[in-house]
Amino acid sequence: MDEKISCEVIESRRARIARIRISREGALSVVVPAGFRKERVLALLETKKEWICRNLARTRASTPPDKVTAPYRPDVVNLEAFGETWEVFYDSGATSADRLIENEKSHALVLAGSRVCSEPGDLLRKWLVKRSRLILEPRLDHLSSSHAMPYKRLCMRLQRTRWGSCSARGNISLNAKLAFLPESLVDYVLCHELCHTIHMNHSRSFWDLMERKLPGSLVLKNTLRKAENRVPAWVEPVRKGLLNSPYRTILTISLR
Repeated sequence: MDEKISCEVIESRRARIARIRISREGALSVVVPAGFRKERVLALLETKKEWICRNLARTRASTPPDKVTAPYRPDVVNLEAFGETWEVFYDSGATSADRLIENEKSHALVLAGSRVCSEPGDLLRKWLVKRSRLILEPRLDHLSSSHAMPYKRLCMRLQRTRWGSCSARGNISLNAKLAFLPESLVDYVLCHELCHTIHMNHSRSFWDLMERKLPGSLVLKNTLRKAENRVPAWVEPVRKGLLNSPYRTILTISLR
């Protein structure tokens, strides 16, 4: 059966090669280097049709029919790294400004306002950044203290491609998307950035330090490369400007 699939194409300065991603909800996207021609995107998708079909079918088969929702309008937010599952409710009848109400006790989020039902992303992303900082900053402090690798300041935000970074001044930036990864991968990223407070490179000395601080880091490094598909589609931040501005293309595939 032929089906038309919408694919989001995202340009990134840091991307060296084009990478295809399928989110947990079955949203298809491809991250490409800056200036990557649109005709090359279509050619890539055509080449990878079999892989896309197989993984889309697998994703859909693992999601119960009664749990399928629009990729950009979630009913549940599962923060695997924190062991938390939040239910999301929508109140489109509210006449006040769009807002998000958090019920910590019941792990429920209420999005109220006239536009939140169709465009909940901005409010959810702001909440995700706030929640991630609340949980991850104490974890980073613990690892920093236990491994004797102090840092200066933490910045929590949403980024398209990088899980974290560390500046020459010892300021660490973490991606709020870490909330959707297994705890072991989160600790890998945190330890990785802390090691950069000592070695501002990826030299042999850096990886030796990583292995001493976190045995098995090479396995975790390889696992992290495949972790992007764990991030729901609604999490992707919308950026203004030509570069990194997503556009969409249509792929017709046969789902068996």
